[in-house]
Amino acid sequence: MNKIMKNNTKIRINFIALLVMFAICMAGCGKKEIQQNADEIALHGQWYYAHDEKETVAEFSNDGSAKFEGIKYQYTCDGEYINLTDKDGAVTKLRYASEGDKMYVYIQSVYTRQPEGGGQGIVGVWRCEDKGWTFEFSNKGTFMEDGALTGYYEVDEEAHTVKLMYGEALADTVFFYELTENELYMEYPWLMIKR
Repeated sequence: MNKIMKNNTKIRINFIALLVMFAICMAGCGKKEIQQNADEIALHGQWYYAHDEKETVAEFSNDGSAKFEGIKYQYTCDGEYINLTDKDGAVTKLRYASEGDKMYVYIQSVYTRQPEGGGQGIVGVWRCEDKGWTFEFSNKGTFMEDGALTGYYEVDEEAHTVKLMYGEALADTVFFYELTENELYMEYPWLMIKR
């Protein structure tokens, strides 16, 4: 009789241990979703540029995968930067500012100083070769964008920002920049809308 009770106790202990292991496995092993913070969850969905709502530019999923401008990535974000990691492990950091179903994504472009513009610092003529975009900044505080849009600008060297004031044509825009002698690294804000 004592032997039967010992066997029953062993069976119960083994059964309880088996149930605990099964519960642990169900809680962690079977989940494909990764733990995400509130900033990452807020990005979930498809995003379009406000000026062209026909094409999906970005898509962020709850499994940590993303697609941006046609390229697949894994992503994380911290409320200031979206970190896109490609299949080779290279990371692209996109500065962003979001509010609900809208966000500004700061797209990075490199502009080269053009010889005809002269100037020092940001003053001069700048061209983005791969996009064909241009900026001309005068020493009088005026600018011309793509040979058409004009206005005034202010540089905040400490914050590494330039404020473009278009007047009535467009809302004021602030972009981030880094400057070398002949290259202007610009992070320009593009409005995106979630669908």
